[in-house]
Amino acid sequence: MGDETPVRAAAGGASDEAARKATGRLPADWFGMLDAAGARDWPHKKIADHLVADHGVDAWWAQSITVGFEQATGRRRPGQQQDGTFTASVSRRIPGDGPSVYSRLMPHLEAALGEPMSARPDAANPGATWVPDPVTEGARERLLLSVRPVAGKPATVSLTWSGMADDDALSTVKGRLAKLLDTLP
Repeated sequence: MGDETPVRAAAGGASDEAARKATGRLPADWFGMLDAAGARDWPHKKIADHLVADHGVDAWWAQSITVGFEQATGRRRPGQQQDGTFTASVSRRIPGDGPSVYSRLMPHLEAALGEPMSARPDAANPGATWVPDPVTEGARERLLLSVRPVAGKPATVSLTWSGMADDDALSTVKGRLAKLLDTLP
């Protein structure tokens, strides 16, 4: 395998206990199993497919484990996507159903961000997309609002800034997104 450094969990992601409960193993156990199978040299899709097909891992958890493994082995940095760009995301729970939360948020977000490039107020998960001023030159950045209703619970509101060319601005962008959500009406 080349690098004999033990695989350790990367910061962030789902908790060890949540992963164990959902998959039957701790992330470190999955990482060790993948490392022993030679997965350091496999593309992302092959790793995730292996977890689903050969170990019965749910597809969402297979993606989470794969990203964690790639981060732990140095193939991917936190916030880095498969295409090499970086993404920052924050979310909050806000009381109300999807459409009512969306309606309350949009005037606040439009005041801060301007008019969105597109909006989906009537979708099952209402949302909007902005093309922000790029933080990094040459990037194809987007800011996505997603409001996911949860039956009988507050809606989950997420802001995701994607397409950053490098990770220099991740903490700045994440702080800016958190401030936007923390000052919502």
